[in-house]
Amino acid sequence: MNIALRVGLLILVGAIVAMLIFAPRMFNKASYNLQNVLAPSGNADLAQGMLSWAELEKEKRYNSLEEALRKPEDVRILDLSHQKLSEIPPEIARFKNLQILELQENQIGFVPDEIGNLRHLQYLHLRKNRITRLPASVGQLEYLKILDLSANQLKELHPNLGDLNRLEEIDARFNQLRGLPNEISRLKTLKVLRLGSNELIRLPEQMPEMDSLTLLDLSNNLSMELRPILGVISKIPNLQNLDLSHQNLARLPQGAAELRKLKVLNLRKNHLKEPEKSNIRSLLPNTEIEF
Repeated sequence: MNIALRVGLLILVGAIVAMLIFAPRMFNKASYNLQNVLAPSGNADLAQGMLSWAELEKEKRYNSLEEALRKPEDVRILDLSHQKLSEIPPEIARFKNLQILELQENQIGFVPDEIGNLRHLQYLHLRKNRITRLPASVGQLEYLKILDLSANQLKELHPNLGDLNRLEEIDARFNQLRGLPNEISRLKTLKVLRLGSNELIRLPEQMPEMDSLTLLDLSNNLSMELRPILGVISKIPNLQNLDLSHQNLARLPQGAAELRKLKVLNLRKNHLKEPEKSNIRSLLPNTEIEF
């Protein structure tokens, strides 16, 4: 075998060995880069300028609209609570990167359509105002996670809330709600739904489709038809905590045994006597019951 052939064979063998050694590493590196491109939704959110809660805690909290308007693109947190506002300032649409908006304890009567322009909003707090309705544009807040509407004058929730596929918590306590839109069942990420102190009569039959819901507060809804509602509630697959306090209950209606998957059932401030309490305990032996 001549020298040239031997050299060629040595080069070929070396190339094969190098491929066997380094190819797995190259594949792993390629896979890692692909995972970065196909990031889970949380990372995708951050890539579009969304901040985590830990990061937001480090951001400046603006309490003055005048100061915030000097550099609106820098504002991530705007807190205009306790300022006797009768309306949401129209300038709020300029805060394109706003992620937390706090307007609690003012005198605001309605939410303008411009709220839908705040596409990066994650937390919207409107507690203790005089709001009677929500605009259709609320369904455009695609990154919204927490919505606090408590202590207002709402008689209904807008069906477009069902479009918010990242929403995790709604607090609508202390309003005048008589029902919920069927579209609420489309909230597949909703974990907490607080509806205490309203005028609820029934719940949508589609609510069992809310398979992330773990806490449901129905306290102090004295007009509620509890028997059909229990039939709906018992089918919510991952519900763990149910609040039925302040309901003037002397007994739980037939069907209560279907709540046996619950971890916690709040029955405080009712009219349940000891024989009925014992009956409930026997029906729900694995549930922590608060009387």
